[in-house]
Amino acid sequence: MNSWNSYLESINVLAPATADVNMDPNEFLFLILPLASLVLILVAIVLVMSRKEHNIHHKELETLNELMRTGELDKENYSDVLQGLVSKRIIDEKARERMKKLLERAL
Repeated sequence: MNSWNSYLESINVLAPATADVNMDPNEFLFLILPLASLVLILVAIVLVMSRKEHNIHHKELETLNELMRTGELDKENYSDVLQGLVSKRIIDEKARERMKKLLERAL
């Protein structure tokens, strides 16, 4: 049994009993810092993308509110008004479908 353990230690499968458990400074510089910076970058990307989605949704709601205040949007013409917004590239097709569902429930 002892020869088996010495063989495994020789091929670095088992750590020797006197292994040093302290972290080498190079391990910190070349492993921990890059991983931490990668996590930070990914978190920043997620936050920026969610903020962008929030701004798009806010813009759609403002457009609807403005159209309802001016009287351009009512029960009879809401579909045509939304299609006009799509053609002017103010909103996209998915936003038009969402707004249409909301307006059908509201009007």
